[in-house]
Amino acid sequence: MTNYDFRTLSPTDFEYFVCDLINAEFGLRLHSYPAGRDQGIDLRQVDPQDKVTVVQCKHYAGSTWSDFRKSALKEAAKTGARSADRYMLATSLPLTAPNHSKIVKELRGLGLALAHDDVLGARALNDALINHPEVERRHIKLWLSSSTVLEDLINSGRWRRTEALLEETLDRVRFWVEPPAYAEVLHVLREKGVCVVAGPPGAGKTFLAEMVALAASHEGWEVVHVSNAIEAWDLLRNDDTPRLFYYDDFLGQAELKMTAADEGPHLESFIARVRKLKGHKRLVVTSREQVLRQASMANSESLSRIISAPMPHLITLSSYDVKTSAEILFNHLYFSDLSNIERQRLAVDSRIINLVQHPSYNPRMVATVVDRITSSTSADALLDQLGQVLDDPRELLRVSFQALDASAKELLLTLATFRARPIRLEELKELCGQAVTSLDWKGVWQSLEPAWVRVGVSGVMRSLTFANPGCRDFLLSLLDDIELAGERIDRTRRFEQLATLTQAAGLLRGAPNSHRPERAELAYTLISRRDEIAGLTDYMVQQELAVAASEAASFRLLSEAAALAAIYGSAESARWLWNRVSSVNLAQRFVPTIDGLSLAVRLRDVPSEDRIAANTQIKTLTRRAVASIATLRDLDAYEALPRDLHDVDTHDIARSKAAQVISVELEQLIDSTSSAYMLREALLDLQERAEWYGHSLDIDRFLDRADELAASDGGDFAKWPENSSASSLMQEATAQIRSTFGRFDDPAG
Repeated sequence: MTNYDFRTLSPTDFEYFVCDLINAEFGLRLHSYPAGRDQGIDLRQVDPQDKVTVVQCKHYAGSTWSDFRKSALKEAAKTGARSADRYMLATSLPLTAPNHSKIVKELRGLGLALAHDDVLGARALNDALINHPEVERRHIKLWLSSSTVLEDLINSGRWRRTEALLEETLDRVRFWVEPPAYAEVLHVLREKGVCVVAGPPGAGKTFLAEMVALAASHEGWEVVHVSNAIEAWDLLRNDDTPRLFYYDDFLGQAELKMTAADEGPHLESFIARVRKLKGHKRLVVTSREQVLRQASMANSESLSRIISAPMPHLITLSSYDVKTSAEILFNHLYFSDLSNIERQRLAVDSRIINLVQHPSYNPRMVATVVDRITSSTSADALLDQLGQVLDDPRELLRVSFQALDASAKELLLTLATFRARPIRLEELKELCGQAVTSLDWKGVWQSLEPAWVRVGVSGVMRSLTFANPGCRDFLLSLLDDIELAGERIDRTRRFEQLATLTQAAGLLRGAPNSHRPERAELAYTLISRRDEIAGLTDYMVQQELAVAASEAASFRLLSEAAALAAIYGSAESARWLWNRVSSVNLAQRFVPTIDGLSLAVRLRDVPSEDRIAANTQIKTLTRRAVASIATLRDLDAYEALPRDLHDVDTHDIARSKAAQVISVELEQLIDSTSSAYMLREALLDLQERAEWYGHSLDIDRFLDRADELAASDGGDFAKWPENSSASSLMQEATAQIRSTFGRFDDPAG
């Protein structure tokens, strides 16, 4: 039994919901009409016999019976309502039996033609939903408002990796406005299996992808939030579980991330695999447009193929239509602390028309400004501030940052020198050192929430992340100053911080524009202190290697150290790194394939006192990494190696390992796969892989097994959410904006 209170719906959301529900329940074909001077008409149908049905929607959840009654009678007295052949009234206010009878009697007294059941209160709407689950499914904000959704998604196992992400998304859902791209993303996922959602900072890429994921989870799909392509491969099992993979900022937030080239081969093969298994596996990823461009120019064949090839699965969020932009601003204001009087002033202020159509308009800027609204904020001040931020998007962050005390600034700048990930509060406090006292520490980080940071909790451990990527971008831009950059280098305590600063400066070898750094003064400061940074790299990496959690972690650390040694190192300062590689080779230590090959590739650019000996070390390391091949992902990494590392001896090792991997994979495939489609595609993949290594693989008898399964295979498992919209678009942009904000004229709206 459903029991929604409809409080997460805006008046516009409520109207669209009522339109869909009444159409389904009563077999009508109602259409919505803009707010404002509507003559008492929100929804209307004119049938072939010219009979007119009119519906008035009153979103009065949390309001009083007296206010509702007054407004309902006022609207019913208008010309459009009184001339209808049938009049209906829907409200989110719970109606008692006496109140229901009273309003019906009073509406009839005005000459309206309505039956007793044509007045629907909150209970009647919930009862009708029981018969129409497709309407409930279509209106995401409705079912996400249920207090049991979070617990259900987590306990059912349909949402994996982080409860914090799910909780944050559910908290923001009341602001959701369905953009035109939402339906397109769903279509691409159904047809192609993979969708890349790209756009400028703050355009709403992440929110859109999260809503797609939540809709999928509601349909029974397991949602897996992954942070890298290698991890995603670990979760791509040969089973029939409908699974949606969600990968936010898969190439990096502000710039192409250091590990993007290493992930390229795995991501490329993962995308290809998901597209073949689109009936049960799907992938949605987000990226900034400029990072996509960087990837297309990067020194990585895999990344270039992923980005530069024709991409029917690429959706670009460059701008919103006027209707969506107006609704986004309306929703944020509707759920803000702005007083009703100030909202009504907004409805008649012509400045709001220009703001909605401003060239710099984006949802994040709207959210940032509106989040600062208090009950004492005036409409005039709000519009002025929003205009200033849209004219200069960095101004709000600049003013906010300058107002912080020294301790808060130090915390933020320290956090910015790490990758975009949660950092433990205890670690941040240690890294800030004497700049933040123990007595003030709690007050410092709490003062930054929620404008600058968000706090994550796991057990008794707290961590901080930036409230949005724009905060980190702004702070890194401040470091493009010789004096500030020098101070930050002096305060660096972790190797990851050195790597982040190097990446922020645009100095990474093989990255686009590495010959023309993005932040010239930061790059100059780093290069001018190259000997010092090379020494810091040596010291920090040696310290962190001593406590590395695994061999794979050690090799990842060495690989990143090699990337920095190629920039700042000399033959002398890089000697420790070559000695470390030599000791690994001599000690016959296990070398994980993926991370070992990544290190081998990067070592080619590291200075050496003996280039011939260095090349020998690289080839030895490569062979040892290839000798550890145990999975299809390992084979992907080998196949992506540059040609000069594919010598005959190494390929013979890989060929032998490939035969073993393919044999094991084939056996597991037969034992674990019950889908004819998945079995057939996986078999053909294995056959193609075997041929690449010069092996023959007879899969005919297994294809017969696939044919047997096909007879009983039910096809696609879960219904993918279909998009529907009950709204009709206005031709005039100004009229659309005025009609949207005209809803503030209603005291309850």
